[in-house]
Order: sequence, then structure tokens, then C-alpha cells
Amino acid sequence: MDNEFKIVYTQNALDDLQALVDHISIGSFQAAYRMRQRIINRASTLQLFPKIGKSTETLDCFLEPGLRYIAEGKYYILYKVIGKEIVISRIIHSARDISSLLMDYDFRNFNETEEFEENDF
Repeated sequence: MDNEFKIVYTQNALDDLQALVDHISIGSFQAAYRMRQRIINRASTLQLFPKIGKSTETLDCFLEPGLRYIAEGKYYILYKVIGKEIVISRIIHSARDISSLLMDYDFRNFNETEEFEENDF
């Protein structure tokens, strides 16, 4: 499709995804894999509907103009639309203090992204 956006992940987002898989797999590898797939699938919906997410202002942590999020289970997928790319910047559990986690995060580094393939993990 010509109007489809490309999903790219920052290294921080990939690290977040691996950390949640590592954490969940302590209890169940299958549950960890299912959650990873749910997050990837949810993020992929942004290709067709990039504006479905809410502004991070709704989380009381306005950090960057244009920074948005969608939820999958108890996880927030933070992203920004840049041209025809959906840049996934972080994947954070909703119970965490998002403001303090992201306070030192430099959102100017959105061009430090990697294309993501499902089998990269």
C-alpha cells in the first residue's frame, strides 16, 4: 500500500522488549513469547492507523511534541510519526514511573533506529 507507514524501533525500544521478555520468561517462556507477539502486532496496527495513539500528555508526562502511545495489556508503546515512519521509542510497563524513566531520554535521537523483523529476537 502506498499510504502504509514503516515501523522502526529505536535501540531503547528493542532493549525494552527484550527486558520484558526476559522478565516474563522467568515464569513462562510461552507467556513471554505471547506478550512479545502481542506488542509487535499492536505496534504494527500503527502502519495503517498512525494517529490512533494518545498524546503522552494524558499520562501526565508530556515530554516531546508529537510523542504518542498505545497500550497493549499493561505495556505502553511510545512512538512518534516522522514522515512515513512510525518510530517506536520505548515499551514501558504502565506501573512504572514513566516521567522519571524518560526524563533523561534524548528524543532528538529518533534517527537512531533499526528496522525490525519478527525473527530478530
